[in-house]
Amino acid sequence: MNSQTFVENYGRMNSKEKMNFLDNLIKETDISYLPPLIEICEKEKERALKEKILFIISNLISEIDFEMFERMLQSADPFVRNGAVELLKENREKLYPLIEELSKHSDKDVRKFAIDALVEDSSDDAAKILGGALDDREINIRITAIEYLGNAGATAYTEKIEKLLLSEENVLLKCTALEALAKIGHSPHAREIIDKFSEENNPMIIFSFLKYLAAFGKDKELQLIDKIIERDESLFNREYIDAIEKIQTRAKIEKLPENVLKRLERIAEKTDNSPLKYEIMKLLNKVKEEDLTEVREKLKSEDEMEILSAVEILRDRGTAEDIELLEELADRIESDEILEAIGDAVETIREREAK
Repeated sequence: MNSQTFVENYGRMNSKEKMNFLDNLIKETDISYLPPLIEICEKEKERALKEKILFIISNLISEIDFEMFERMLQSADPFVRNGAVELLKENREKLYPLIEELSKHSDKDVRKFAIDALVEDSSDDAAKILGGALDDREINIRITAIEYLGNAGATAYTEKIEKLLLSEENVLLKCTALEALAKIGHSPHAREIIDKFSEENNPMIIFSFLKYLAAFGKDKELQLIDKIIERDESLFNREYIDAIEKIQTRAKIEKLPENVLKRLERIAEKTDNSPLKYEIMKLLNKVKEEDLTEVREKLKSEDEMEILSAVEILRDRGTAEDIELLEELADRIESDEILEAIGDAVETIREREAK
């Protein structure tokens, strides 16, 4: 049966007949069916039938060549295009050479679809293809390649990403590059990048820059971060806290600058975001020696995050007299998270007192 007859016969069937026809076709392995299958998939309106056709095509994956994928990726039907990407994604370990060839196609859409098949792929083969896409003339493809390399932690391409970050003017590329480098955790030109973006005013870039500072900033960057947040505490407070906390941990800072401490306390006092308040208190616990009398008073607070913070401080610094306070708290509290923290604190204090 030639392709034209195949398509015409299918077009004359009702829905049930089409499904029966396709069910029988699943057993076939004739590569000549591929072109008409793609054509009827493009014309078919019923979703279940389109999915059945794609399943049949997937059974012939070992026979599908560059031209056939090119045909699907250039289809006017989004289902067929997306189906081709899914086929490449599901079978990419066998198809890296074909994906690489498609990533160099003259059609920018085909190139984009090809690298989309490498999302969440951390293999060396994928990194090599994505690394090549960093030189693509289309900026959206370069941005996608940067994002995927960042997600894959592709250290080998950090300098190339840095070069694009320092030379390109596109805001989305800058944001993506900053966050990709932060995820990878490697940036040989960190000093130059921090200097370049230290006076940045675009909120989108600042958001990503704070993530970059969290990954690569040192103790001297604490003041830069505070200067950034000073413009609008409510806009970047989550990123601000994350950056301070990660620098403090990495640099083993025992005492934060007074202005940073005061800002953290102010944000905690003003926020009604309990998880955020807890993160601030946890950070303050690490760098600020609170008087234990004040900590014990916090056990009476109506704010669960403040109570949890106090329990954790007593776990680390409390004495035998705090065990009774914690057990009394356990009798009146309902939060499973706090009850678990109380149990941990009581056990830790007992172990410490027994030494």
